[in-house]
Amino acid sequence: MAEAAAFSTAVSALDLIALAVKVFQRYQEYLDSGHAVPKNLQNVANSIPYLRRSLERHAQAEMDALKSGNEAELGIVFAECRVILGKLQTFIDDLIPLPDDGKRARVKKAIKSIRQESELKRVQDELQAQISALSYGALVKITAHRCIGKPIDPTQEIHRAPLKSTYGIPTSKVSKFIGRGSVVKLVEEKLMVTSTSRNVVVLQGMGGQGKTQIALEICERQDIRQYFKVILWINASTEDTTAQAFEHFARFMCLKGSFFPDSQSQIDWVKERLEDSDRPCLLIFDNYNDLETFKGIRNFFPRDNRHSILITSRHEDSTHLGLFVSISKMDQDEASALLLHRSGLDDHAVAAEHAQRVSHHLGYLPLALAQAGAYVKARRIPLSAFVDHYEKRASAVLKQTPDIWEYGISVFTTWEMSMSQYSKNREERDQVDCMLLLLAILHHETINEQYFGHLLECTCKLPSWARRFETDGHWDTDKLQNTLAKLARLSLLQIVNWKTGHYDISIHPMVSDWLKLRVTDAKLVAAVAEAMEIVATFIGCKHGRRMTFELRREIRVYVDSCIKNYESLYDRVDQALLQTPPIIEAKLHFAIFCQDDCQWWNATRLYKECVEAYKERMGTEDPRTIRAMKLEADYHMEHGRAEYAAELHQSVLACSNERASIELANCYRKQGKHEEAQGEYSKALAELENDTTQNDLRVIHCKVQMALNEKVLSSCDAEGPLTDALNRLDERLSHRSGKDMAFDEAEANLYLEISQELLSVYTDEQENYVKAEGILCRALEVAEELHGAENGVTLRFAHNLAITYNNQAKLQDSERMYQRTLDGYEAFYGPESAVAMKACHCYGHVLGSQYKLLEATNLHLRAVNGLQKLYGVGQDLVMDIFDCLVESYIDSGDELEAEKLYKTALTNRTKVLGMDHEKTTEIAFALGKLYSKQQRLAEAEVLLRQAVDGYYNLFGSADEKTWPSIESLFLVLYNLGRLEEAAGLCEDLLFFRERHYPYHDIHVLDDAHNLSKVLHELGREDEVDALHQVYNEAFDVVLEKTERGEADVTTALAALDVRDNDTSASSNEGQNEKSQTTVGEQPGKRCNRFFNEEGNLKRLTDGRRCYHEEMIPDKGNPGKTKVFRGYAYLYFEPKGTPN
Repeated sequence: MAEAAAFSTAVSALDLIALAVKVFQRYQEYLDSGHAVPKNLQNVANSIPYLRRSLERHAQAEMDALKSGNEAELGIVFAECRVILGKLQTFIDDLIPLPDDGKRARVKKAIKSIRQESELKRVQDELQAQISALSYGALVKITAHRCIGKPIDPTQEIHRAPLKSTYGIPTSKVSKFIGRGSVVKLVEEKLMVTSTSRNVVVLQGMGGQGKTQIALEICERQDIRQYFKVILWINASTEDTTAQAFEHFARFMCLKGSFFPDSQSQIDWVKERLEDSDRPCLLIFDNYNDLETFKGIRNFFPRDNRHSILITSRHEDSTHLGLFVSISKMDQDEASALLLHRSGLDDHAVAAEHAQRVSHHLGYLPLALAQAGAYVKARRIPLSAFVDHYEKRASAVLKQTPDIWEYGISVFTTWEMSMSQYSKNREERDQVDCMLLLLAILHHETINEQYFGHLLECTCKLPSWARRFETDGHWDTDKLQNTLAKLARLSLLQIVNWKTGHYDISIHPMVSDWLKLRVTDAKLVAAVAEAMEIVATFIGCKHGRRMTFELRREIRVYVDSCIKNYESLYDRVDQALLQTPPIIEAKLHFAIFCQDDCQWWNATRLYKECVEAYKERMGTEDPRTIRAMKLEADYHMEHGRAEYAAELHQSVLACSNERASIELANCYRKQGKHEEAQGEYSKALAELENDTTQNDLRVIHCKVQMALNEKVLSSCDAEGPLTDALNRLDERLSHRSGKDMAFDEAEANLYLEISQELLSVYTDEQENYVKAEGILCRALEVAEELHGAENGVTLRFAHNLAITYNNQAKLQDSERMYQRTLDGYEAFYGPESAVAMKACHCYGHVLGSQYKLLEATNLHLRAVNGLQKLYGVGQDLVMDIFDCLVESYIDSGDELEAEKLYKTALTNRTKVLGMDHEKTTEIAFALGKLYSKQQRLAEAEVLLRQAVDGYYNLFGSADEKTWPSIESLFLVLYNLGRLEEAAGLCEDLLFFRERHYPYHDIHVLDDAHNLSKVLHELGREDEVDALHQVYNEAFDVVLEKTERGEADVTTALAALDVRDNDTSASSNEGQNEKSQTTVGEQPGKRCNRFFNEEGNLKRLTDGRRCYHEEMIPDKGNPGKTKVFRGYAYLYFEPKGTPN
């Protein structure tokens, strides 16, 4: 009889399976047709596969249970399932439209489905209850007793089964756990600490950080297994799943035949069973994320404080449950190792480098790295090409998971789950979606809330989603705080910090990608346009005001991010959607900002795109088009592209009512077309003078430009007109200043422009640095008043003033002004900007002139390193400053450091520029000379031969640039004793120089002397005599000059009395300036740069013959330096052109 009953029950189960399949197929057919299904009906239908699996297990794999006397109970459960499936089939027939149904019938069924929501919810609950009964063994006799009316015996004994070491631990742990060693160790210590209070540890972090995998790894640790007697794993997603887990534990902790009156009794029995344990137990509550609906998790904790609790959660409020460990991104090495392992690649240097790049791009998020690795492995994509592939197909990469996937869900799914917990209100959730999307477009790091406030302040309008944060027409930070706090608790963003009056917000880069990929293209275009308008409005509010470097850097990030997101839409949407007036205007604001921020490439591109877009969309005569063309023309004129700027100004004249343009005339003048410029100036001046509405500043400006043009055209003096115009403007500015009035911006800007022009006259033509200094000091005052002390315009005048001081040998004043310039550039453009690095170089040059060699070297080193990061090792300016740096090391006696720099530079330049490049050859030559000086002759020969070959290939043997390298190689060969080779080189050198210089030139005589010495040692006396006959007369002339020169130099140096604590070379207006102690010198002794230990004039030797080589200030001619070299001395005047 028992077997017949079992067979009958199995048949009933199979009948139910057939019915479930039929019902689900009807639902699936409609779903596959692409139609929407009512939400509640969808939830009920999705439960059918679970019911089917439970029935299959009972029909095929649980015959033991059927034979144990439970047939009646299962029969009752099956009967209830049959009733529920019948109801569900009726609902499907009534609520899901048929293919032949018309529109009216479909509407009726839709309305009916809304009315039946509560009934559907009840059917869903009933179906879930029966699935739970079947899933957990169908041994819940309370169900059967209740159905057949038999009372429960409350005194019935529950028989305990022996405890196992683990319960419920998932089998989805990764095969190889990588990284997070410090986190695992920290959690272990916290769980196993002996305490009077319960140990509760919370692993909290955003989705995808690997919290579950960390918990699984902890379960596997030997120390944990030995310390805890039992480990229980609970799915804490909801209160129901938590209760079901405890019911499951109860079934396995007791013997068959034990029964519980209800679910709570099972939970209490499990907790009591744990409390009777002789050793601590560990309970792991995984995925405790829904704190709003599941608040009573503590009800599941054992009362005994010996036991430890580990909780994993995305929700920030979960940290209040106990000690919490924040799980953030992996470190770089761990992330790379994880990616390489999941990709199936070897951990060699090249792969590791690409892995680091990919890891950085994916924000070091473990789940994203695992998915990316699986994708790379499945698609056989080179890791080096992954980032570019990801940029094009990010959605496919992050949604796709392998068939066997230990993590269970994808990156996108985990954040969709978090987002669904934000609010049940669809409208509120949509508004938050829009806000997060906008933040993702702005940038994922440090998004500044005050941009929205500026949008409201400047335009009196906000996006629809942002109006909920407005109170009485003002931005309400407190309202925003509530939303941000809620999103932060769900780990969808972070509140970085609170600044005065606003928040800074940060989003993980992968969350940022997810937010942009989950929306339609149309919605993304609208959000990008909105973000661009917000940033452009902020730039418009701040333009012309004093912006700190931090603010400029922040704006730069937002501009770059907006442009990147905008350009990502080029191939995805209609171009007309990307060329709306608000978008074009925003791009024009971006171009202006990039111009002010020295981002020349971006500014050039954006100006061009804006002008073309305006022409295409609005036409050439539209005022917005003309304005954009003028701005672009002024930009190109500022950067020396006068010809292109002239074309733009001509287009402006053709499209507007203007007949002449000062700007066009300026373009002609810059191109050297002075007659065309003069004609354009004349027409512009006549038009301005006839128009009484015009401000007379334009007239002054035009006359000044005409005077500058006439100076070239007819050799007229421009100083007078420029000085008159400057004085007129100075009177106006002084008048305003005297009345405590702000400067008129137009007057002040014109004053600065004329000052710059007059400065060029004084420095480039007259070399009158005293007048130039006066002009610059006043211009600096005006610029400070107009723009502030730390503005680019002000700093350029300060820089020019430093140059002017240096040209007058006012070294201390120059040093002070360079220090101010450097500080200002760092504050305005940033400490690593190109202009700051150039200022470092100039400042170091002035310090080197005062023999402050250590400080000068440090500044040159900083300039070289900074510019190499910006431009690479092959840029001309970088290489020029590098030469100054090495000279500083050599001057300070640190030849070892100089050698290291030379060798590094030689390697880098060979790699970047090639061995035959002039700059590579220069370094080889310099290092060869250094080795020669150190008597490392074999090494010197190799490098000098490379230099000679390089100069031969570049310039030929007869070029002056080649000869110094030949001369140095000759000396090395001579000192190596290879006299025949040395003689051959010297003969060639003498031959080349005789054709460029007279016989009495010092270089020719040097070569003749060297050659005669080598020939003498070779015993070729006839050739020596022939040389002496040719050059004796020339030698006599030079030696006579040499004796006079030595006397002059000795007298000059003695008069200067150069000591470590003596005055410097220059004296201006009676001011004496102290010179700096040189490295290696001792106070009280004559400077060893000029004198030897005996106090006599020091002679420098290069291994051939002694000669003087010194640069000394000329006391009789301020600003000039006397150079004594070889057998004669010359005068030269240092020049520096203000930039």
